[in-house]
Amino acid sequence: MSADVAPDGEGTGCVLVGIVGAVERPASHTYFPSAMRTPADDRLHQDVAVVGQLQHGRECLALLGPKSQPVPVKTVDNSGAATMALVFGILAFGISFLSPLISIILAILGYSRARIGMQSALKGRAKAGRNFCIVAIVLSIILWVTNLVLTIMVR
Repeated sequence: MSADVAPDGEGTGCVLVGIVGAVERPASHTYFPSAMRTPADDRLHQDVAVVGQLQHGRECLALLGPKSQPVPVKTVDNSGAATMALVFGILAFGISFLSPLISIILAILGYSRARIGMQSALKGRAKAGRNFCIVAIVLSIILWVTNLVLTIMVR
């Protein structure tokens, strides 16, 4: 907010800047509400009385609380999940010719690990594992249905 003319007639420029509470320069007077009010927006500055007690930017920042300390962030790299997805995918693909049911179970486990591993540094390994799992599921279903059809036709 800015005021064009202070009560004592001096131009104050921009005294208070937004919510941040930074003051561009010290005011030439200590009573902000009367300096900031203009006839056009008198109703907008009713809450300025709290700010009126502030004379410098440091006090304004003190209203926001003590200086916050940096919070340590613990990051987790899910590289192990990406590797497990690839291993499960390859196993599921290989076992799909022998036992489609076990292959589907391994592929579902691998796919869930691939979703976790997509946020890791080994994103490519997780994508490859996911692709192996999808192919293994499709191949297992095709082989299972083929096995059922051939079994029914033989009888």
